[in-house]
Amino acid sequence: MRTKQEEGRPGGAATLATLAWYRLVHSDSALSGASRADDLEDPVKARIAASVVLAVGVALATAGCNLVAPQATRKIYDPSDGVGATIGDLAIRNAMIISDDGELGTLVVTFVNSTDESLSVEVQYEGAAGRTNDTVDAVPGRTEVRPDSTEAVQMDGIDTIPGGLLPVYFQYGSEEGKELLVPVLTNALEAYSTLTPAPSATPTRTPTPNPALTALPTPTSDPGVDAPTE
Repeated sequence: MRTKQEEGRPGGAATLATLAWYRLVHSDSALSGASRADDLEDPVKARIAASVVLAVGVALATAGCNLVAPQATRKIYDPSDGVGATIGDLAIRNAMIISDDGELGTLVVTFVNSTDESLSVEVQYEGAAGRTNDTVDAVPGRTEVRPDSTEAVQMDGIDTIPGGLLPVYFQYGSEEGKELLVPVLTNALEAYSTLTPAPSATPTRTPTPNPALTALPTPTSDPGVDAPTE
């Protein structure tokens, strides 16, 4: 039976096996003064000794795996399609870009502000016109950024096809910002079907009349000539 001290030590199993081996080898010698060589010549004790050695090897190998191998449950990952990060008191959750053509996109992200004041969050990305900056006000608590919310970020000229990644930089106040590789997705999934950016309204053009094609007025009778009567 293992003692509490042995259970608390990382090598408790290996130590217990080593003690069992030591007691087995030296038990008869301590009682009768027989030599260790005579004890090991006994077939039964030889098999037991081999089992103990094997147990020690397995215990050491298992302990090594637990110390070296990474534990998957300790790894932080994003459970959805988007990506996230934490900047100071601001948590960025499930950031993604919805785009159908890889040029015009809309940012979808949730900001979790753990302070009692609104935070002005800068969102920067490289577009067709160069470095583009947008600002989002993250109120205390949760702020949803999407096309149908008061805080919307439409991205023009992202030049990233759906399935690709667009570097987006997030920063607020004096905190050091972080650049995330935000995935670009289409609205093929039902959950994203209403998240594509609204197309820009096409202005209606009013045709200008061509003077050359304007109908001429119908000539009237000469006021000095009476119209013939029948």
